[in-house]
Amino acid sequence: MNSTIIAIPTDTDAGLAGSRSDHFGHSKMFTLVTMADDAITQVTTLANKPHEAGGCMAVIKYLLEQGVNVVIAGGMGGGPFRGLQNAGIKVLFADSAGFPDVQSAIDGMLAGKLIPMELRQLCQGSGNCH
Repeated sequence: MNSTIIAIPTDTDAGLAGSRSDHFGHSKMFTLVTMADDAITQVTTLANKPHEAGGCMAVIKYLLEQGVNVVIAGGMGGGPFRGLQNAGIKVLFADSAGFPDVQSAIDGMLAGKLIPMELRQLCQGSGNCH
């Protein structure tokens, strides 16, 4: 049985009901959802690392240490996007308006409604995001 660990940037530690953060690097925490055969087997939360210069790379290493292999996000900068890709972590785009909480994002993924994040969806800096 292969398992997948999905990290979703969130604002609260409410598990599957947790509200999603709009931005990968500036989220308060990550909700980690472990899945096996399209079934949720575990849900945990993980506090985000402080976001300093180059801080997203520390976050990527932190997620790798947790075994994360998929990130579902509504926004992120180019540096973290490339860092996640280089680390072998798949990045899926989920608009926070359409998928406002962890459960809806997981349901969207299982239903095939989430697409791989593309360059046009990345934040451009200076508040120009999403």
